[in-house]
Amino acid sequence: MAPVAMRPVISTTADTPVRAPEQAGGQGPSAGHTSFEVDAATVLGELRDAFAALLASVPAPTTSCTEVESALGIDAMLAWQVLRIARVTEPFAAGIKVPARVSMAKLLKAATRRRVPEAVIARVSQAFDDFERLVADHAGTRADFEMMVSGYSPEAREKAELTGKQAAFKGMSQIKGVTSEADFTSYFWMPSVNLASIDVAMIQGHIGIRRIWPGAPIVFSDGTFGTPSTLRTLDGTPIEEGEQAFVQAFSSSPMPQFKRSASATLTHHTVTSQDLGLRSAIDLVRGTYRHGGKSRFRIAEDRTHTGMLDVVEFPTKRLTVDAFLHESVYPGVSPELAIYDTTSDGLVTRFNDPEREHDRMQLHETIRPLGKGLAQAKLPHIPRYTEMLQYVCAKRGLNASEFRGYRLDVLYPVYGAEYMWGFRLPDPPGAQ
Repeated sequence: MAPVAMRPVISTTADTPVRAPEQAGGQGPSAGHTSFEVDAATVLGELRDAFAALLASVPAPTTSCTEVESALGIDAMLAWQVLRIARVTEPFAAGIKVPARVSMAKLLKAATRRRVPEAVIARVSQAFDDFERLVADHAGTRADFEMMVSGYSPEAREKAELTGKQAAFKGMSQIKGVTSEADFTSYFWMPSVNLASIDVAMIQGHIGIRRIWPGAPIVFSDGTFGTPSTLRTLDGTPIEEGEQAFVQAFSSSPMPQFKRSASATLTHHTVTSQDLGLRSAIDLVRGTYRHGGKSRFRIAEDRTHTGMLDVVEFPTKRLTVDAFLHESVYPGVSPELAIYDTTSDGLVTRFNDPEREHDRMQLHETIRPLGKGLAQAKLPHIPRYTEMLQYVCAKRGLNASEFRGYRLDVLYPVYGAEYMWGFRLPDPPGAQ
């Protein structure tokens, strides 16, 4: 039986617009003027079902990628794409990572050699043609199409979002000339001497930070010191210079040298070494303690939340933010998450600020509970992380079993984005 003919197309790469195949046979999305959602659901549902029918018609097991690869004699990537699309539970997820036309030609030739019925092969060919017409009519490129379809599928959204974030990380790393393996911030919130306030201990680190082109600046910024402040080192020493906050036990040894400069509100610390590449990568860990850093109770009608924020200072592969709350701090309250674009209006300082709602970024990130203590706090990509948390507890005399933890763990966080946590404030004791 001869292979089913595949109609020509310019390209199916992510960056090149797709030219629609000639309208011949079938009822593709161009036949009417229905919405993208309706067209995509119809076409992608048929694509999924056609792929499933193809696998069901192969005279060999096809329940795993390895079996599909062996049964059809195709490469591992194509086998994964075919099996994934055939197995999605809802149509929109089928629109992510659809094989290119050249790969589809290989698939149909392989199906012909394995004596898959001609009607099944024709159905797959037609479903793919309709898919390419859908892309051309509504999006123009595969990349834009995947972003459009991902809005209708949590599964597809998560995959497309991760691909986009990874591409943004690579681009910003090249533009900034600086990258890091991982960033983390860990907070411990506890009652203050002033029972209406909360004290905050924090340890924060940049792991494996390095230049990838000569001369790129590595700069850290802190609030200006030298004026009366509640900010101290973890052992309680007032901070007069930013370098005092570095925890040498967990930072690179020898510690890099810094050049300091100050603006009206910030002190900047620039790494003076000009080393380049993996062998020059450094770890920098800072620890601070602040008396009365947060409110324990609601003190105004329009101030329903308190919180904390982390801004991605360097293009990094992974961001982890942990918060450990003493059992007496906001009992029964779980954190909420808001992610903001800071490029136009700067930092957001108030959780759920209605004037910054337009800057909210709809990213697929969540905060999960860690339970009590530090037993579930281990991070495989930061080998000494639990030791760092224990260090904070030792310096502040904290009993870790009295704290409950929460974690935000983000792969390829968006450079310049603000990840803001909010805790709903309880009413003060005796409030009516």
